[in-house]
Parts: sequence; structure tokens; C-alpha cells
Amino acid sequence: MAARVLVSGAGIGGPVAAYWLARAGFRATVVERAPALRLNGQSLDINGRAAKSVVQRMPGVLESIEARLTREEGTATVDETGRWRARFGISAGPTNEIEIQRGELAQVLVNASKAQGAEYVFGDSIKAIEQDEQAAHVTFDSGATGEYDAVLLADGIASRSRSLVFPASSFQYKPVLGFHGSYFSIPHQPELGDGTWSEWYHTTRGRSIWLRPDTGEGKAPLVRAYLICANSTDYFAGYRNMSVAEQKQRWRDLYADAGWQAKRVLDGMDGADDFYMQQYAQLHAERWSEGRVALIGDAGYCPSPMSGMGTSCAILGAYVAAGELAQHKALLKQPGEVEAAFKAYERLCRPYIEDAQDVPLSILKYGFPDSQLGVRVQRNVVEAGSRLLQSRLGKWATQQFGDNGPSEDTKIVLPDFEQDAEIAGSLLNVRLTATPAQKALDTMGANVLIAAIGGATCSGKTTLAKHLGRIIPDSICVFQDDFAPPAELVPVDPRYGWQDWDDAAGAILWDKQREALRTLRETGRIPEGHASHDHLNEQVPVPISEETQRTWRRKFEELLQGMEDKPTIVVAEGFLMLVDPESVRHFDVRFFMREDHAVLKKRREERHGYDPPEYWDKCVWPAYLRAHSPLFQNGDVESGSVDPSAIAGVELLEAKELGMEAMVVRACERIYEAVKSGKGREQWTKP
Repeated sequence: MAARVLVSGAGIGGPVAAYWLARAGFRATVVERAPALRLNGQSLDINGRAAKSVVQRMPGVLESIEARLTREEGTATVDETGRWRARFGISAGPTNEIEIQRGELAQVLVNASKAQGAEYVFGDSIKAIEQDEQAAHVTFDSGATGEYDAVLLADGIASRSRSLVFPASSFQYKPVLGFHGSYFSIPHQPELGDGTWSEWYHTTRGRSIWLRPDTGEGKAPLVRAYLICANSTDYFAGYRNMSVAEQKQRWRDLYADAGWQAKRVLDGMDGADDFYMQQYAQLHAERWSEGRVALIGDAGYCPSPMSGMGTSCAILGAYVAAGELAQHKALLKQPGEVEAAFKAYERLCRPYIEDAQDVPLSILKYGFPDSQLGVRVQRNVVEAGSRLLQSRLGKWATQQFGDNGPSEDTKIVLPDFEQDAEIAGSLLNVRLTATPAQKALDTMGANVLIAAIGGATCSGKTTLAKHLGRIIPDSICVFQDDFAPPAELVPVDPRYGWQDWDDAAGAILWDKQREALRTLRETGRIPEGHASHDHLNEQVPVPISEETQRTWRRKFEELLQGMEDKPTIVVAEGFLMLVDPESVRHFDVRFFMREDHAVLKKRREERHGYDPPEYWDKCVWPAYLRAHSPLFQNGDVESGSVDPSAIAGVELLEAKELGMEAMVVRACERIYEAVKSGKGREQWTKP
């Protein structure tokens, strides 16, 4: 029976999560309080490479989005007379390459998730959630009940279901400078200047009017009107308890003397059936999960509309949460598995989210002035900025840096959960099932061949291991990082005050690694309860030719097909994989990857969000030399030969000379010959 996941909320994050869950084989159900998909709201953009990458990995979705874009070409600021004071093209201001109405984006994502098999229930919501070690038991307002392996709450910043699981003290609702906004559509009137550029007008008392065109292909042209006002907390107090008519009247009273096209906009508002208003706020949660329940999107970490990152955060969080659940899918009934998936999700995404929530409040404050003098200053500053961007220097800077995305992209490297699915799936199958031949091995020596890859951090060990995992049929990859201790057990260096993740004594749970290798050697299977989190590590793809992959996969297939007693081939990699004698005795084939110090340091320091300043020089590199010097003649790790009296049979792979493709070939040759000679059976017999 397929694992079941309930998603609350059919906005943006909910359908994205449902898409990836259904695609991974879950039975994904989305429950939405509204009787139908809510189509009103503001124009949304997808900022940052990470969120765009998620959409690009959803076949057909990006094309559907592009077909519904508003076609807004830029934003101009205007004064009372309608004169353009400043203009900003795509990506130089508020307008982005991907601008789509919220309802249309939601519809695209819902359709895509349904095509994957996700189910939707409208007009219902969660009333109660009770959890035990086996499942989350949910009661709905309709009286229906359900049992789920996990629950994702994606029902917005005002989520009611969040309080069913998380205490109020665990999250903070933070209004942003008293901002409130309302959104609605009005007729498109070219005679009034409506074109393909949005126009944004600012006036006193923190008020602004923003008219945004929606003139995409196949659409009846509309103007999306935004009324955005700062310092209006007291004025709009209790707005959630007002009727729509009462809310509209509050806006009409506030903007009656605003000037420019205020009368046209307010008259259009009166007749709009898609009116929506909100308070601009952020939500900060101490933790994003509790047992089998996790928060995604605005329900857990709303960055506020002023950040421009709400959609991107929801898309990214939904993708990672679903991907982490997929990594644990076959074991979700076991205690602790869902919790481990959600902790990995938070660990990966939190730095990105916290950076997105770092909104420059001082700039916002001056962008919505209170006085007439403030309005004049604001217009002059914005106009000067516009001229700078249009200058030769500004255009050069835009060309150089315009595609780099916002700074939050430095906080995350997006995992490709499906890229490693073949490896992870084979590993999980080995954990959960046993062939008749494997069952027979419980009473005799297992035919297991283990190839180990050691070397410095960032030398390419993981990349090499994964290439081998894809080439060698039915192989298992074991990553040493899976045996790293939890953060609370990592020792603190008393000299510098930081946690030392690299010193051999505290970097690995050695007993856990030894037991895993012992179990692998004796049974050909990974120990029960083992979970890999390698996908959390940042890895830069280093491709090899398809010809090399095909050639060596065919050679291994032919070799293994001709063997009655087929070995289980294991590839184990890690920066300390060859330093523990008890582990090393299990390894039939041994490699050590070596790269120049300068190259390793550059790679490590380019990893996003990894180390405090000077950590490489004072911690990583000294720990590497200290751990490996006993293995090399004269202790020369950087250029010496391996000392065969310390560790036998190690082949040095000099990355700077060989390159990845040559190292893959060398490794395949060694492993092939070892399999052919029966080394796995020869080297080990179960006592």
C-alpha cells in the first residue's frame, strides 16, 4: 500500500509538494478550506535560481506558466500628473521575467499535480491531529477521518491547523511597518495610458497605487490594481472581521484624496469581484516540524510580500520537504524516520529562508513617505537610481550581475532527489529485501566485494562513487557522512570556539560505521535503520562521457551474468574512510584521491554556508594531514607514496593529473579484476 501524505492548502506550496509526492509514488491528498481554487490575489514572480530550478524539473509546468505570463515589460514611477519620473526594465526593478497572477499559477500547479496522481478535496479543513509512532490521525471539519504517514501544512500565514500541533510560543507573527495591501482587477483603458508597463504612484501618509497590466496572449486585457499603505495598523485594526464591502469602504475613505488615478481605481474597486486584502507580515517559527507534521511556505516562514520571495520560498520548501520524505518512503512507519526527513528539510532550507526574510526595513520606510517633503525626496532618489541603471555603467553592471539572482541563492544548493534515486533505491531495496541467494548467505560467508575511496574533502570522492554506482549493476553506495554524529555531539575546539567536524576522533561515529561494514560484509545488506543524507551535501556535477558509462556497464553486466555466485558490490567513500584499521580490513579494493591544497581550499570555500572564517586553515587541513600522515612514507600526505606497511593495496588517484573520467576508468578496471578473481569470496568467510 502506498504511503499516504496529507497536504493542507491548495495555494502554491501545497500543489508543489503534492506534485513531487505523487511523482515519488505517495498517495498525496490536498485538502483546501475554500469551496474551489482561490483565483484572486496579487501578481507573483519566481525569484532565484533554486526555485526556478524546481519548476524546470517539472515537465511542462514552465511552459504552462510562460503561456500565462502577464507580459509586463517593466515598472515606471509616476507623479500626480502621470509623468514618468523613473523607469526600471525587467529584473532591474519590481518586474521580473516570470510575472503571473497568483490564481493562474496555482491552477497550473494544481493541474500538474493532478496529472501525477494527487487528489484534491475542497470545502474541508483539518479539525484535529493526533500522532503516535505509526501515523498521524486526522479529523476533518466535515467529520471525516484519515490516517497518514505525514502531514504538510501549507495553508498560509494565518494557518488554523498550525495551532493544532505547534504551541503559540513557538512562532512569532511580525507585522512589517504597518503595511496593508489590497488587490483587485479593473478594466484596461489604453486611452488612459494603460500599456505594457506597470505604473507606481506614491503619495503622502505612506500611500501608493500600483497599476499592473495583465495582457498576456489569449487573455482579455486587464489592469491589476494594488493599493499599498504603510503605517496603517490602527486604521485597519480588525479588518479580518469586516465584510468585503466594509473593507472596500475603509480603502475608499483612506484614498479619497490620494490624487493621480485614485478615483478611477476606487470606482473600479467597488465593482471588482476579486477583491482581496492582507496585512504584510512575517512568520518566524522556532522549528518547522513536530513529529509527523511539518510546515511549508507561509505557514512556517512567510517572508512578507515586500521581500518578493514568498513564492520562491514556498516552492523550494515544498520540493525539499517532499524530496526528503521520498528518501525515507519505504520506512515511514518506523519510529523516527519522518522526523529525520523533516529535520533534514529544515537543515537544508533554513539558511535560505532566513536570508529571504532579511527585509531592508529602513529602505521600505523611506520608500513610502509620510510627508510631502518625503515624497519629493523619494521621487528624486528613485529617479537618480533609474538614470544610473540606464547609464553605460549601469547597463554593464546589469549584464555582469543581473543573472546572479538574489543573495539567498548563496545559502543553498538544491538537491536533485531524482538524480540519486537509482542509487538510493538500490540501497533501500538491499535494506528491506533479500533474494533467495542473500538469505542463503545468512548461514555461509557472503560474497561481498567492498571498494573504498578515501581522500581529502572536496577531492571528488563522492562524485567518483556515484559514477561507479551508476555503472556497476545492483551496487550499493555507502557515504561516510551517514555516520557523522548529531550536531550536539560534535566537540567544540576550545581554541577557536567552533565545532570541529573534521578531527577524526569526533567526526565519525566509528562504532556505527564498523557495525554497518560488518553487517554488509556478512549479509550483503545495509543494517536496518540506516539512512543516507548524502543528498544534503553540495556536489558540483562532473560528467563523464556516455560511451565510458555504456562500455563499463556492459562489461560488468556480462561479467556478472556469467557468474553463479554473483557478488554484492559496495562502493564506500569518505574523507576518513582509510584511517580506521577495523574498517579498512573489510575493503577488498582501496583508492585514495589526492588533489592540490589550493584547489581543495578553493572548492571548500566556494561551498555555500559551510565554514566560519579561517576554518579551513585552522581546522580542516590540519585535521586531514594529522589523520593521514601515518599512511604515507615520511608522513608526506601531499606528495609522498603510500606506506604499504601501514596500509596495503592502495591505488593513488592523482586528480590533478587524471581528471574524473580517467579515474572512473581506473576504478572500474580495478574493481572488475577483483570481481573476476573472486576476491570478495576469497577475502572473507563468515565465522
